[in-house]
Amino acid sequence: MRFRVCVSVASKSHRRMVELARRAQQEGADLVELRVDWLRRLDQAEYVVREVRSMGIETVTTLRSSAEGGKFEGGPEEAASVLRRLGPRSDLIDIDSTALSHVQVREVVAELGRSRVIASSHLGPDGFSRENLASVAEGLREYGELVKVVTRPSSLEGALTTLSLYRALRWAKGNLIAFSVGREYAFTRPMSLLLGAPFTYAALKGMAVAPGQMTVEETKSAARSLAELLA
Repeated sequence: MRFRVCVSVASKSHRRMVELARRAQQEGADLVELRVDWLRRLDQAEYVVREVRSMGIETVTTLRSSAEGGKFEGGPEEAASVLRRLGPRSDLIDIDSTALSHVQVREVVAELGRSRVIASSHLGPDGFSRENLASVAEGLREYGELVKVVTRPSSLEGALTTLSLYRALRWAKGNLIAFSVGREYAFTRPMSLLLGAPFTYAALKGMAVAPGQMTVEETKSAARSLAELLA
């Protein structure tokens, strides 16, 4: 079984972000997530995407809104403008549920097509059931062939509820990326690969962008160990 891992890279500097993406490729990443919402100047995002794609590695471009844990604080018009410029230049583009609530952004999704979009939602601590999460995922499915549901639970039960989506949704295999953030729930990232995620997220050594991110090597090693344990 081949496990694919996407490394998230983030920096205020566009040149530094390109350097980090190159390092991710050297560390064995299958994909690189470019957190362009971190950039000091968003007009430099196109440079980042162009340079990283020229390395021959698959890119996921992400403009995460502040409402979902990112750094982008602009309005829907600005978000749509940035996504419209970057979408055609990226292999995949991650658009969160906050952005998707605006018609301007949904118009960009229609232009790009569902096959280019990861429709994502980042949920706060608990207050969710498997039914709630399934409803969120089904709603996101309208906008992207790939759906990402990330939770920040306060208990193991919440993390397991998140993973249960892989069994609850008939289309989950190969299309759903669902896991929980937090060091104690790091196991949900490699476990998601065993349950059918097309890839999961990791970090450069010593440079986690989100709590619970492991390195590429650690993530793949954990996935292999879990596969052997469950065989």
